[in-house]
Amino acid sequence: MPKARSGQRVDLPSGTITLLLSDIQASTSAWDRDPERMSEAVARHDSIFARLVAEHNGIVVESGREGDSLLCVFTRVSSAVSCALAVQRAIASERWPSGAEIRVRIALHTGEAELRDGHYHGPVVYRCARLMATAHGGQTILSGPARDLVVDQLPADTSLLDLGLHALKDLARAERVFQLLAPGLRSTFPSLRSSERQVTNLPVQLTSFHGRSNDLAELKRLIAANRLVTITGGAGLGKTRLALEVAAQLLDAYPGGVWLAEMAPISDAALVPQALASSLGLREMAGQPILQTMISHLRSRQCLVVLDNCEHLVGACANVANALLGASLGLSILATSQERLGVSGEVIHRLAPLSALPSIDSSVAATHDQAEAVSLFIDRARLSEPSLTVTRADADIIAQICQRLDGIPLAIELAAARVNLMALDDLLLRLDDRFRLLNANSRHVLPRHQTLRAAVDWGYDLLGDDERALFRRLSVFTGGFRLDSAEAVCVGDGIEKADIVELLARLVNKSLVVPDERAGRGVRMHLLETLRQYSRDRLREAGEDDLFARQHAAHYLELAESARHEQRAAESSDWLLRLEDEHDNLRAALETSLRLHAERALSLATALLWFWDVHGYLTEGRDWLIKGLETAPARTAVRARATDAAGWLSLRLGDFESSAFQFEESVSIAREVADPLILTRPLRNLGLIRLFQGETEEAVSLVGESLDVARLLDDKASVAGSLLVLALVAYFTGDLDGAGAYAEQSAQLHRELGDEKVVAFLLACLASLAIDRGDHKGAESRLAESLDISKLMGDRVDVAFVLETSASLSAARSEPSRALRLAGAAARLRSTVGALSVPVWREKLEASLDSARTALGSEAAERAWEEGAQMTLEQAIEYAESSAPEPRARPADTSPDRDHFGLTKRELEIAVLVAHGMTNRDVAERLFIATRTVDAHVEHIRNKLGYRSRAQVAAWAAARGLVKK
Repeated sequence: MPKARSGQRVDLPSGTITLLLSDIQASTSAWDRDPERMSEAVARHDSIFARLVAEHNGIVVESGREGDSLLCVFTRVSSAVSCALAVQRAIASERWPSGAEIRVRIALHTGEAELRDGHYHGPVVYRCARLMATAHGGQTILSGPARDLVVDQLPADTSLLDLGLHALKDLARAERVFQLLAPGLRSTFPSLRSSERQVTNLPVQLTSFHGRSNDLAELKRLIAANRLVTITGGAGLGKTRLALEVAAQLLDAYPGGVWLAEMAPISDAALVPQALASSLGLREMAGQPILQTMISHLRSRQCLVVLDNCEHLVGACANVANALLGASLGLSILATSQERLGVSGEVIHRLAPLSALPSIDSSVAATHDQAEAVSLFIDRARLSEPSLTVTRADADIIAQICQRLDGIPLAIELAAARVNLMALDDLLLRLDDRFRLLNANSRHVLPRHQTLRAAVDWGYDLLGDDERALFRRLSVFTGGFRLDSAEAVCVGDGIEKADIVELLARLVNKSLVVPDERAGRGVRMHLLETLRQYSRDRLREAGEDDLFARQHAAHYLELAESARHEQRAAESSDWLLRLEDEHDNLRAALETSLRLHAERALSLATALLWFWDVHGYLTEGRDWLIKGLETAPARTAVRARATDAAGWLSLRLGDFESSAFQFEESVSIAREVADPLILTRPLRNLGLIRLFQGETEEAVSLVGESLDVARLLDDKASVAGSLLVLALVAYFTGDLDGAGAYAEQSAQLHRELGDEKVVAFLLACLASLAIDRGDHKGAESRLAESLDISKLMGDRVDVAFVLETSASLSAARSEPSRALRLAGAAARLRSTVGALSVPVWREKLEASLDSARTALGSEAAERAWEEGAQMTLEQAIEYAESSAPEPRARPADTSPDRDHFGLTKRELEIAVLVAHGMTNRDVAERLFIATRTVDAHVEHIRNKLGYRSRAQVAAWAAARGLVKK
């Protein structure tokens, strides 16, 4: 073995090295008692070291630096650890002379080497020596730097025990120390012989810290720039654990120490100063307030104090923090609380739940291993089930469990502790009763963290009576809520509408309500699902669940009715977005109404017909209507409207048999209750079904009656609807002129009503008529406008119809690949909402596609269809729009007799109104269409003309004589 003693020269490594320093326990007294036997024992000791250090590629640098010590050097930490293990095992198994038993203490430290004249000097050596001096015979310890480099390379049966942070003699910086554990070696020893001077009271963590890397980095930045930082968040989010991890990582930055003051056990605000002083190791002095004692102690020190769990003593903690920070310039405070302390200069770091999904910013392939919540679950599960292996399927279930638990670390840890009792899928199923399932009995955990319910109870018990009442009532909302909804639903029994804003603000500040701002769609708030379940239990315990469920259902019926009345208004798309945001609440209101007031459930389901139809919730909407019809069998006007709504959704789904039955019942009830306004709609809808069933004469009769009743009532909407059905009857019976006339009349009436959705459908119908007549240019312009409206409305079924009509146009223009791609995209859209096209239309479309398939051949045709089917909604719309005439370069001659550069009739009309100085809102009101529709049209006009401003569009229209004086 190479040696650096006895006059030999060897090449010692430089740069970053690992030192192994050993010493024989109590060797001085042993030498004194029996020098001869001790000489023999030390020789054997040296021989063991020489052999094993050589086997592990190390070098014995020198001996005798510290008593009977040996200093060895290694270029790899793993080699040094393996050597230390081998040495301790060899010495433990050796038969030593009686009275000269050898026990060796070993310390490992890694750092930059300072090599002079064949000897190592500097911090790396004396820190290793001070570290070794704290150990006991038979014990091997590592410094923090050595541990960090080897922790992932340890042998399978070897581990490291964190012994905490220790001050080393004469050294300013403390060292975190780890003990090497392995089979066959002694594992229990007295406390390390570290310096009496303590620089921290942070507890040693018995479990690893997972995730929160962004929070750690941000908190370090905030603490470096601010003297008071408070981590806020709800119960169980891991505020304390995060604060302790940050504090441990900042030990080197605070020479005066890092101190933890736990407020959770304190119930009397007057005891806060004493509790903090005790954490700092200070005692009360006679004649001096304890606060003044702390100020005197901290005034000249650079310290970090962690004030943990301040929420129940906010005022007292704020007063102490304010006094200490004002008098001690070197002091920083990191607090944890469910609400802010309210001290001047305080900076808040809101802690969010852990993510159960991989980060989208990760450059690594997305796997559940990157998800913080999943990683935490697996780590904690292996504490109770060490042999746990996790397959990809298991990871998916764990991700679902973590999502159901809202990413709350406490809930995840409690759930993970159950894996030794039940399978993962069983655990997932039982989470509906999470407050009974998730409990633990660890004696080392605070009582309020032993069960999930206890953790939430802690925060709930700190609320005032009115705050508790509102928190309970908010549980009736599902999927979040807006302020106006909370004001409508949660009032009563001492809480007025005017109180809600202030009470909500308090619950937000106390981390019980989470704001969720959506640009342009109002500020929404929500409770984490775990907190919602807790508050719902509290609502039941208070006997208030039915009362506020009724108020919730009544509010959402009113909301749905308001939206229905505005469906033809310019703001209709805003209402659709609002209903989409509230869909979960609407479902909850339907459930409540079915249980408590069946006819109200029918009214709500009927009011939502427009929303379900436009947004493609066809099957769900019909299911709700059928449940309501089964629960409320009375033949009332409400039932007549509901059966008509169910029939419409059945028609959209291609279920003509059910649709016919439902329309027939609606007609029958409307005649019984003698309500002609209700009668017109199911009459014309039943006529449409009869048309599809081949019963043309009855179809004409039913629609004719509907039109007569509508005209008698002078109901423009019903007249427009009946004319639309007459147009379809005429079209599918071969009367193209009649179909065109009826469709134009219906489209004009619907424009006046502002019903853009139906206008889009009629434009596509008129485009189909134009194709049949060979007017391809007319078909193009109508399809472009129809697609503009349909995509703004977000109606997948109407977009599919426009794509199918565009496919027919492409087939007629001998563009077979385009035709089949468009048809494939339309079929995919229909399948996503389960809406089949009616047979007569499907047959007509297939006939137009036959020529395309023949032209391409079966293989190429199938490929083109599949390409279309793979398109997203946005891609399909973009592809369809690309088939419109391309804008042409503007000619030098700008005389009025030039063409209008591909503008549709509606676009030309809007360009003229813009030239008259109208705003988009003015245009919308003039044309009875949505402002968003006008926005889209103006954008298309500018793109087609190649202009950037409205002024250029106005000048263009004026130059062509389109602007009338």
